[in-house]
Amino acid sequence: MAATVAEAAWDGLPVSSDWYARPVLVGEHVRMEPLTVEHAAGLLTAGADPGIWTWLSERQPTDLAAAQDLITRALANTSRAALRARLR
Repeated sequence: MAATVAEAAWDGLPVSSDWYARPVLVGEHVRMEPLTVEHAAGLLTAGADPGIWTWLSERQPTDLAAAQDLITRALANTSRAALRARLR
């Protein structure tokens, strides 16, 4: 992530610091919250069906350590938002 908003500028236009905010988004049926390593067990359970991973760029985690590693790598990639969805 850029150290300052000025360093994050693209084409001469400053990028709002809100771009990097990680809010909790709550709707009528779903709650989206920032992904954390503590969600690894849930990811492993929810992703148990190999068909889910067919067209994803990540391989299906086979154990808790692999799920934690997947989340750690996702969080390190600041060009993507890593969120967890939970039915309400």
